[in-house]
Amino acid sequence: MYLTNEEQRALGGKYGYALETAMSVLVKLGDMYCADRMIEIDHVHIDALTYAGIHDTGLQFCKKLAKSKASFQVQTTLCVSAMGFDLWHELHFPSDSS
Repeated sequence: MYLTNEEQRALGGKYGYALETAMSVLVKLGDMYCADRMIEIDHVHIDALTYAGIHDTGLQFCKKLAKSKASFQVQTTLCVSAMGFDLWHELHFPSDSS
């Protein structure tokens, strides 16, 4: 799969652990699906972000990402099942649902 110079640098770890890991996964998926290149995106949705979906290994990975101060580069949404409903105010949701 063709990678731009910036994508190659990301895959090589120049921009940190999180982006290197993400690029590694994307390249492997691209190879698996015979993709020619990456495509630009402007948003993503993360599914299965509950302990029941990721278990101990996923939790360890999330902790490693948090320690690396990973951040998203595009608008990102999560499944509502991953949200602590009793903490809605800490997530800056409005109290009025209208």
